[in-house]
Amino acid sequence: MDYLFTFETTHYAISAENLLVAEMPVKVMALPSSIGSGCGICLRINELNVEKAKKILKDSAVKVKNIYEISQNDNGKRSYKLWN
Repeated sequence: MDYLFTFETTHYAISAENLLVAEMPVKVMALPSSIGSGCGICLRINELNVEKAKKILKDSAVKVKNIYEISQNDNGKRSYKLWN
């Protein structure tokens, strides 16, 4: 399962990518419209790295707006659930 990290600003998103890419696989992607507004980009991170990513970003004072769990139904449609 993968998770999306969203940010208030593009600056935070790019800073987060730069910090995390050396530590784990990170995919930058457009923010899904079903999630709403924000800076327009988000980071997709595998569940094995979520806690590590949260710690790295917190320790570096990069503010994460929200984290969403990605699920996919039998028809291949993705949905996003707010995750704590």
